Amino acid sequence: MLALTFGSLVMAGLPLLTAVVGVGLGVLGIEIATGFFDLAPRR
Repeated sequence: MLALTFGSLVMAGLPLLTAVVGVGLGVLGIEIATGFFDLAPRR
């Protein structure tokens, strides 16, 4: 019963985990891109 409860808890938290990982990768990609390119608006 404990394994079933833990399993359902993991399944419920999986979308949240993938969202956090996705946002982290996106921010990391932007940080890497700004290292190679100047993305600041020119005035």
